[in-house]
Amino acid sequence: MVREMLVTTGRPLRPVAIQQKLKMAGITASYMNCVHALRRLHLEFFGSDAEQYMPLPSYIDELNRRGHKTSIELTGGVFKRVWIAFRESIEAYTPYHERGIAVDGTSLKTSIGGVLLVACFRNGSNEIQIVGIGVVAMENENNWT
Repeated sequence: MVREMLVTTGRPLRPVAIQQKLKMAGITASYMNCVHALRRLHLEFFGSDAEQYMPLPSYIDELNRRGHKTSIELTGGVFKRVWIAFRESIEAYTPYHERGIAVDGTSLKTSIGGVLLVACFRNGSNEIQIVGIGVVAMENENNWT
């Protein structure tokens, strides 16, 4: 029943929604049981957070072959950081390079953690456009430059 909810809703599933659905079916389940069931299903459907990083080097290689600017750093097979600037974004940025780039970061809420960095600029229409994105293990000066 919970598996069906995860597949059919098309949006993030919350433990409270699972608890209510089970209650309507006459099944009593604690909130924590619903949390654990949701974690198990997420692991079954998507794999662990660490497994999600495994195809990253081949993805980066393919982007490089297609003319995008990328960089990945692995130390002993452990992810440190990745940076991607798509070819089209660089071409769009070139005429406006004198305006500068704004870089901001936000923490990733996964079991692995890390920080998502985004570099953007204002184009000729005064719209914000992304130049590149990066994911780093932690936020420090080395990862901002």
